[in-house]
Amino acid sequence: ALKRLMILKADLQTALETNNREDIIRYFNEFKALYEEVTSKKFEDDIPEEKLKQIQSVINGTVAETVVKEDTEEEILM
Repeated sequence: ALKRLMILKADLQTALETNNREDIIRYFNEFKALYEEVTSKKFEDDIPEEKLKQIQSVINGTVAETVVKEDTEEEILM
């Protein structure tokens, strides 16, 4: 299960970097469910608030899908 969790985390990170809303939603939901199953903890308690807000804003559709330019990559990582 931990290996699957790491794969899902990598898939979610890639989806966030490419701003692929469908993949973000799918991988986030799969990761969250598996994380809570494996750790018996609430997912939101262990993820940085800034990253959680980024994911939720995409899932809720409040962020317009845009093409990520190379010069904005640093902004995403901060």
